[in-house]
Amino acid sequence: SKAYALLREALAKSKKIGIAKITIRSKERLAAVRVLDNYLVLETLHFPDEVRSTVDLPQITNVKLTAKEKEIALSLIEQLTAEFEPTKYHDEYRERLEKLIKSKIPKNAEQPSNVINLMEAMEKSIASIKEQKIRA
Repeated sequence: SKAYALLREALAKSKKIGIAKITIRSKERLAAVRVLDNYLVLETLHFPDEVRSTVDLPQITNVKLTAKEKEIALSLIEQLTAEFEPTKYHDEYRERLEKLIKSKIPKNAEQPSNVINLMEAMEKSIASIKEQKIRA
């Protein structure tokens, strides 16, 4: 919890975000770590080669739309508009996967003890970065 709080406070004070590479379903993804409402959130991003240029897309510009068609389309959108309720949506795949994982864990499994000395880890990281800059 200390590492979490420290990262959250440092990002908030610096008004910066962290960029990370993560793996989801055997695929490497780019992600942003940022502060939102005093929490750290992770948002996936796209690599530049995954973003399709609009230059390659066909332009649909010569279509004639009547005023009545536009009015009906807007009316339909208004009728279908509702407040977004995120609780209505569930990641069913994740729920099934978590249930499967929990079923595989032995009932009396010991909790891992991997407590990290935060100051030591940060000092090593800074030393490593300085060393890389000296080499460059």
